[in-house]
Amino acid sequence: MAKKIIITQRFRNNTLRVYQYLLKEFSSKTAYGFLQELEIRIDFVAKNPMVGKLSSKRENLRSILFDIAR
Repeated sequence: MAKKIIITQRFRNNTLRVYQYLLKEFSSKTAYGFLQELEIRIDFVAKNPMVGKLSSKRENLRSILFDIAR
């Protein structure tokens, strides 16, 4: 069963900053690809909540790598 992903304002702000950077420095195709890949990763984590490395600083927090350069 998929878990609920909480999208914080900080996440939204960071995502917007990355998107704007990619749009300015690369292209709309790259920026849009970033958003598409991000959505895929969020769906994957929601369906597989035990993936990723456990945080040593915060309980029940995991991290995953996100590489857009494929």
